[in-house]
Amino acid sequence: MKYKIIVDKQSRTNPSPEKKEYEIDIEELRCKGDVRDTLVITKGEDYVMRRLELTPYFVLKELEEPIKQVIPNVDIELFEGDNYIYLIDMAGNKFYAEYLIKNEFNDVYATKAEMSSAINQTAREVVISVDEKLTEYSKTEEMQSIIQALSNQIMLEVNKKVNGEDFTAAQILLLINNDNTSEARIKADKININGAISANGNFGIGTDGNVDMKGGKINLIGGIGSTDLISVKAQSNNSIRSYIQPCGAGFLRGDPNHAVYIYVDTDISSIDVNDSNGSTHIYGDRIITPLLTQTSKRDIKKNIAKFNVKALDIIEKADIYEYNLKAEKNLSKKHIGFIIGANYNTPKEIINKEGDAIELYSAIGILWKGIQEASKRLDDLEQNLKK
Repeated sequence: MKYKIIVDKQSRTNPSPEKKEYEIDIEELRCKGDVRDTLVITKGEDYVMRRLELTPYFVLKELEEPIKQVIPNVDIELFEGDNYIYLIDMAGNKFYAEYLIKNEFNDVYATKAEMSSAINQTAREVVISVDEKLTEYSKTEEMQSIIQALSNQIMLEVNKKVNGEDFTAAQILLLINNDNTSEARIKADKININGAISANGNFGIGTDGNVDMKGGKINLIGGIGSTDLISVKAQSNNSIRSYIQPCGAGFLRGDPNHAVYIYVDTDISSIDVNDSNGSTHIYGDRIITPLLTQTSKRDIKKNIAKFNVKALDIIEKADIYEYNLKAEKNLSKKHIGFIIGANYNTPKEIINKEGDAIELYSAIGILWKGIQEASKRLDDLEQNLKK
């Protein structure tokens, strides 16, 4: 394993151009409890003191006698004054260092530096623990990372100590279940992913920010209040937006006078459409609008023929009723119209094909033809009177 040691006048968060790098290629250092391998660097020699061995079954075992493994001279030199010592790309490893003060009797600063990291491995568990606490590094921040592998999970946790208080900077948990499925969990204040994301080709986020989903569904859980579950705004104008709530949605273009709202409630639900022409409100039992029209162009019709049935006969046989809807109070203003049901004389010509509603356009057509027939009768009577 290659250890890259950095010696600098400044901390790792603000490295100086004068920092020095030293690389040591040795077998990884191990730790079990208070027993650990150590890398010792002195002015006279550099060596690893092995106190643990890894058995063929990946179990750490303490050696009866430590083994000294000499390595080529590293010759680490320090700067005058304060020094920052750390391992690059590896926030960790405990350091112990002693320094000499420069004088006429010596021209180097480091007499001894010890470093140790650890892999503790048993038949069921692997724990890689990296700790960092440098005498001259930082008095306010300490970083600790832990990778733990068990029979059914792997967890990476990075903790940060600021001014003596512990904070969890990030957590990544990979759960491996017995049914050959796995689950990954990430807990962090910020997650920055550079590149596209794909989940088996069914869900993807491109580098352009576009989201593609095939045959899936999105479950968003929130209260019934006015909290938006999804809010989409125009990049150039925040007043152009749309939103979805648990029981409502809205689409606004600048202000409420140019918008569409959808509300769902236990008593009254509605769809409101507002534009420069006015407002239309659709409720479960009525529609309120300034203008109600029905399309009637020739292009959408077929089997066209004149209606030759006597409209006045249809009108004269029909009964008109007054009534209240069941949802209304008994003293509410009554409505006037037709009733569909047994023993009610409502012309079949104006009942829809489902048999549960009146076709108002058909009723208007029959009334119109009835007026024409009545007008014809009046004309004939006037002609007879003149004779």
